Order: sequence, then C-alpha cells, then structure tokens
Amino acid sequence: SPGAALSHAWCLMNLNRPSQAVDHFARALQSGSEATRSDAAYGQSLAYIRLGLGNEAAVAAASAPISQTRAVELEVAILTEKALSAYGIGDYARAIDLLNSRSAFAAERNDLMTVRAWSYYHLRRFAEAERLFSAVAATGYGDAVSGLEAARSALRMRAP
Repeated sequence: SPGAALSHAWCLMNLNRPSQAVDHFARALQSGSEATRSDAAYGQSLAYIRLGLGNEAAVAAASAPISQTRAVELEVAILTEKALSAYGIGDYARAIDLLNSRSAFAAERNDLMTVRAWSYYHLRRFAEAERLFSAVAATGYGDAVSGLEAARSALRMRAP
C-alpha cells in the first residue's frame, strides 16, 4: 500500500539507502491521501539530494503539494547540492551564482563561504577571495586558513 511504502521508504533513508527509498517514495506518491503524497514528494526529494541529483530532487518536490517550510528547506538543499556540484567540476562562476541564489533563502555556512572564496580564487579574483577567507578564518574554521594563505600569496605575486 502507499502508506506502507512511505514507512518503508523512511526506514531506507534512515539506513542511508536513498536509491532504494526513491522507488518506495514513488509508490507512496500514488496514494489518495494528500498528506501521504506530500510526505512522499518531500522524502523523494531528500533521497535525490542525498544521491547528488539536484534536478531530479526539484522535479520530485513539484510532484505533490508540500508546505512552505519544506519547500524552502528543499530549495536550500537543492541549491547547495548544485553549487557544490558546479564547484566540483570547475564551473566556479556557476557555483557563485548558485550560492547567491541560495543566500536568498538561508545564511551561508562556513563551508559554503569557503567554497565561494575558493571559487573567487580560481576565477583570479584574489582580493575577494582574501576578504572572504579572512572572515571565515576569523571564526575559527580551519579550512579557510590555507585558502587565506593562497590568496595572500597570489596578491603578493601580483603586486608591482
């Protein structure tokens, strides 16, 4: 039944088996209950996000009505996944654009500010990278320290 499929899907998510959960959430989406369909759409979106499939997550989120709170949570997660993916393939300008879009919904965490700073660095926008790395490093976030040194070194090499 759709209700049983939904329960099983959440169990699979708790076991970190999102690819199997996707199929169970799909069965739950066939329910006549709007609440079940809503939970299934939300869960399927989360499963796709865990799999690194932001576009599929967005489609799943639109497959049934979900609350505004959940919609914002999913939007943040989808934009985060897409930004990290863009950064991972070296599309630094797109990573920055996606982080800018994400910032409309949620504050930027230190790890994402560091991704933004490294994106600036790779785009040879060293002054912006240094400013951001400096701010993040000041919070005690260790990953920003090496970036700060790299940005400062690049700026010194540029100086006449």
